[in-house]
Amino acid sequence: MISHAGTAHRSRRPPDCPLCRGPVELTSIEAVLSTNRGYRFPMLLVQSCPACDQAVSVELAFLERFCDCAAHLETDLADHAPVPHARQLVSVVIESCAACGQVREAYLNH
Repeated sequence: MISHAGTAHRSRRPPDCPLCRGPVELTSIEAVLSTNRGYRFPMLLVQSCPACDQAVSVELAFLERFCDCAAHLETDLADHAPVPHARQLVSVVIESCAACGQVREAYLNH
């Protein structure tokens, strides 16, 4: 039997906060997005720093196969501050297909 000695093991712990170097927590939330094609409710993974009370990064929790629409992406801000922090200095930007509304990407706008 061949061992997997060359396999690297990654830590599942999120990186430290870029502002204060404190530990970052990972949570998931459901965002509310109002588009011309109706409401969307993408699940987001949020890395936040409890010491700074600030979001560090946001990404989609589930990646779907891209739709086959030949349309451009629309950029919207998530409704109702989906990342609740007392000193939130960023907003969550969500990109979706202009034709069918499939959510493609989420990120923080600093």
